[in-house]
Amino acid sequence: MNLYLWVMSLNQRLITPMEPILSAEIVNWEGWIHQVKWDGIRGLCYLNGPDLRIFTKNGHERSEYYPELTCLHDLTTADQAIFDGEIVALNEQEKPSFERILMRERITSPKKINYYAERYPVKYIVFDILSLNNHLLTTEPLSRRLQILRDTLNPNASIMITDDFSDGKNLFAHMRAIGWEGIVSKNPASIYSAGKRHHDWFKTKITKRLLTVIGGIQFKNNFTISLLLGIYHKHTLRFIGKASLRLKPADLQVLNENLPFLEKPQSPFQRTPNLSNIRWVKPLLTCWVEFFEWTANGQLRHPIVRGFSNEPARNAGGKEEITEWDLS
Repeated sequence: MNLYLWVMSLNQRLITPMEPILSAEIVNWEGWIHQVKWDGIRGLCYLNGPDLRIFTKNGHERSEYYPELTCLHDLTTADQAIFDGEIVALNEQEKPSFERILMRERITSPKKINYYAERYPVKYIVFDILSLNNHLLTTEPLSRRLQILRDTLNPNASIMITDDFSDGKNLFAHMRAIGWEGIVSKNPASIYSAGKRHHDWFKTKITKRLLTVIGGIQFKNNFTISLLLGIYHKHTLRFIGKASLRLKPADLQVLNENLPFLEKPQSPFQRTPNLSNIRWVKPLLTCWVEFFEWTANGQLRHPIVRGFSNEPARNAGGKEEITEWDLS
């Protein structure tokens, strides 16, 4: 049966994924389970006999872009199933790399899929099952769905089932120690609710904190929109990305008051970023930035400016801290 007709025959559209709510603290309530937060692309796999369709969180079909997942129908005896999980690409250290999964996601030509599949292979980390043999499971409690998942799916090297842990604080500490993204805490009694209209799944992210020096300011319509950040490496200022402003009024005042004295005609960075509407400044002002990880090209992923610092510019990059909670 055509998958579209099959889905509509279940009186449903494509299922809107359940999303964890960001929490500044670990939700470690009695009886809850905790799972690794995998740093990848959310993927719902609709299996109907030999037919497999893959959709992202936003409903974009990516079926032909992840040939590694075609073995899914060989790992289950179910005639029909809907799996929910994360598509991840690992780096040389076997750590999920968001940079690599983005390389896979940005493929525009089907002719390049096999090349990138060999260069950056993916794994599918399954953490839920939403339908089995034409029976929707979204109103079943999570504990029941997980049992059905383990009874239904036989994992292999490419298709895996995520583990459950009872102690969220210990799992979070371990994720922080190895530099992974964080954890997801779930209520085992919860049904599968679309989006974030629930209080049953929470995510706690791990962020890093870095002292940086400001080397430029980007403007739009005469308003400051972002800071160009750098750190010192071998006595040269290396550009590590730009961060949108989330400064307090007092910090904005400091920036505006010092701009006339700091402005300079040339870029202070060793390699000048190709950006427009930039006013270069002397690398004297420092600020603390929170971010998730370094990208493959040596820039910060999702940096957020937390405020200015009295630390001298020469210390930029030399003092990195791990914050306990993600407060973004």
